[in-house]
Amino acid sequence: MGRAGPQFVEGSIIDAIDKGQEPALTSPKDFAAFQLCKELVQTHQVSDKTYKQALELFGENGVADIVVTTGFFTMVSFTANAFDIDPPTD
Repeated sequence: MGRAGPQFVEGSIIDAIDKGQEPALTSPKDFAAFQLCKELVQTHQVSDKTYKQALELFGENGVADIVVTTGFFTMVSFTANAFDIDPPTD
Protein backbone atom coordinates (compact mmCIF):
# COMPACT_ATOMS: atom_id res chain seq x y z
CA MET A 1 0.00 0.00 0.00
CA GLY A 2 1.32 3.47 -0.90
CA ARG A 3 1.74 6.51 1.28
CA ALA A 4 -2.03 7.06 1.67
CA GLY A 5 -1.91 3.78 3.52
CA PRO A 6 -4.55 1.91 5.42
CA GLN A 7 -4.06 4.03 8.55
CA PHE A 8 -5.71 6.96 6.74
CA VAL A 9 -8.18 5.42 4.30
CA GLU A 10 -9.66 1.94 4.31
CA GLY A 11 -8.19 -0.33 1.65
CA SER A 12 -11.65 -1.12 0.25
CA ILE A 13 -12.23 2.57 -0.43
CA ILE A 14 -8.88 2.93 -2.21
CA ASP A 15 -9.58 -0.25 -4.22
CA ALA A 16 -13.03 0.98 -5.30
CA ILE A 17 -11.70 4.35 -6.44
CA ASP A 18 -8.81 2.62 -8.24
CA LYS A 19 -11.34 0.48 -10.13
CA GLY A 20 -13.48 3.51 -11.05
CA GLN A 21 -16.27 2.42 -8.71
CA GLU A 22 -18.15 4.44 -6.11
CA PRO A 23 -16.63 3.71 -2.70
CA ALA A 24 -18.89 2.70 0.19
CA LEU A 25 -18.69 5.91 2.21
CA THR A 26 -20.83 6.04 5.33
CA SER A 27 -19.88 9.49 6.62
CA PRO A 28 -21.75 12.44 5.05
CA LYS A 29 -18.51 14.45 5.19
CA ASP A 30 -16.54 11.72 3.42
CA PHE A 31 -19.21 11.46 0.72
CA ALA A 32 -19.37 15.24 0.23
CA ALA A 33 -15.58 15.52 -0.03
CA PHE A 34 -15.45 12.61 -2.49
CA GLN A 35 -18.23 14.08 -4.62
CA LEU A 36 -16.55 17.50 -4.69
CA CYS A 37 -13.22 16.01 -5.75
CA LYS A 38 -14.82 13.69 -8.30
CA GLU A 39 -16.70 16.53 -9.98
CA LEU A 40 -13.60 18.75 -10.05
CA VAL A 41 -11.44 16.05 -11.61
CA GLN A 42 -14.03 14.76 -14.07
CA THR A 43 -15.81 17.96 -15.17
CA HIS A 44 -13.42 20.72 -13.99
CA GLN A 45 -16.31 22.36 -12.14
CA VAL A 46 -18.65 21.69 -9.22
CA SER A 47 -22.44 21.57 -9.37
CA ASP A 48 -24.44 23.97 -7.22
CA LYS A 49 -25.85 21.03 -5.24
CA THR A 50 -22.41 19.60 -4.44
CA TYR A 51 -20.97 23.01 -3.57
CA LYS A 52 -23.88 23.82 -1.25
CA GLN A 53 -23.59 20.50 0.58
CA ALA A 54 -19.82 20.85 0.97
CA LEU A 55 -20.20 24.44 2.16
CA GLU A 56 -22.70 23.36 4.82
CA LEU A 57 -20.43 20.56 6.07
CA PHE A 58 -16.98 22.18 5.78
CA GLY A 59 -17.49 25.95 5.60
CA GLU A 60 -15.74 28.21 3.06
CA ASN A 61 -12.24 27.51 4.35
CA GLY A 62 -12.83 23.77 4.36
CA VAL A 63 -14.15 23.78 0.79
CA ALA A 64 -11.15 25.89 -0.27
CA ASP A 65 -8.81 23.38 1.44
CA ILE A 66 -10.40 20.47 -0.44
CA VAL A 67 -10.23 22.30 -3.79
CA VAL A 68 -6.60 23.38 -3.29
CA THR A 69 -5.56 19.89 -2.16
CA THR A 70 -7.29 18.32 -5.16
CA GLY A 71 -5.59 20.80 -7.49
CA PHE A 72 -2.18 20.17 -5.95
CA PHE A 73 -2.59 16.39 -6.19
CA THR A 74 -3.70 16.72 -9.82
CA MET A 75 -0.69 18.91 -10.66
CA VAL A 76 1.71 16.44 -9.04
CA SER A 77 0.02 13.53 -10.85
CA PHE A 78 0.24 15.30 -14.22
CA THR A 79 3.92 16.01 -13.64
CA ALA A 80 4.68 12.43 -12.59
CA ASN A 81 2.80 11.10 -15.61
CA ALA A 82 4.52 13.49 -18.03
CA PHE A 83 7.94 12.31 -16.87
CA ASP A 84 6.89 8.67 -16.37
CA ILE A 85 7.73 8.71 -12.65
CA ASP A 86 6.54 5.69 -10.72
CA PRO A 87 5.19 6.10 -7.17
CA PRO A 88 7.38 4.85 -4.30
CA THR A 89 7.04 1.16 -3.57
CA ASP A 90 7.22 1.44 0.25
